[in-house]
Amino acid sequence: MSQNTYVPDHVRRGDAGSTEAGEAAGHRRCPGKIAQLGLARGLAESSPASGVTVNSVLPGPTRSEPTARYFAMLQEQRPDATPEELEGEHLRSAHPNLLLGRFAESEEVANRIAYLAWPPSTATNGAALRVDGGDIRNVT
Repeated sequence: MSQNTYVPDHVRRGDAGSTEAGEAAGHRRCPGKIAQLGLARGLAESSPASGVTVNSVLPGPTRSEPTARYFAMLQEQRPDATPEELEGEHLRSAHPNLLLGRFAESEEVANRIAYLAWPPSTATNGAALRVDGGDIRNVT
């Protein structure tokens, strides 16, 4: 659905808004993530003072089905290593700045999205909200 249809439709109905979710770490190497942030901000700017909010949620390293498959593959390659060891090695090498020290749980990301759907969150608009465990020092 295009911006010309989507946002005016929300404004007419008085809907609360929408949230885009993307991979926080991916913004550094994926132009699509940067485009997503720009689109969300542009959509928010196209409906000022309308009650419609548009935000982006940027999750960092998150435990999910794809990460479980990845670590299962590693476990097959290195049966001597425990799952905890493999996960720790991965986090230390791929995410050395991760302040959380572990993968986020999907529910933790979902909680941030749920906040944005909550009526008291209406002052949050056009924002890029990180749920990355402190992995990235700066989004810009």
